[in-house]
Amino acid sequence: MKKVLIAHELHALLEQDRSFLDRTDLRVFVAATNDEALNIHRAERVDLIISKLDLPGMASEKLYGLIREDAALRTVSTILCCANTPEAIKKSSQCRVNAVLLEPLHSVLLMAKAQQLLDIAAREMIRVLLSKRRKKPHGLFVFAAAHIQDGREKFIVLPPCSKFAE
Repeated sequence: MKKVLIAHELHALLEQDRSFLDRTDLRVFVAATNDEALNIHRAERVDLIISKLDLPGMASEKLYGLIREDAALRTVSTILCCANTPEAIKKSSQCRVNAVLLEPLHSVLLMAKAQQLLDIAAREMIRVLLSKRRKKPHGLFVFAAAHIQDGREKFIVLPPCSKFAE
């Protein structure tokens, strides 16, 4: 099972697309500060840290310096998100992380980089629910979905069903 440590702010962004966070082979930890992130990583030896440059607590440069100096902690893969400014980019380069993503963040890009660093195969098919309507008078639900496979999008209507789990 892979372990991922995510900064609280970024966790909220990734929760919009639960398919990545809900994988059965993934355990997710959330940290609000760099100090908390370091404590979680020391206790759990996570496989990936997804963080922000400007988290409260110790400076990110110090956090990643401590991680890279510790033989037991340094094997972690790291993604650091920062503002698109020269100062932030310079500070993030001093952290010696595996990847730096600039804001504004796109959850798809963040998930793709996380999957790459965790060596998790990307899904070849994605089905996105576009709408649901109750068909009267029988109380059946009708679903419309976008089905994406091999980069091509197809619109499909799924067969009616009598139950819908919210």
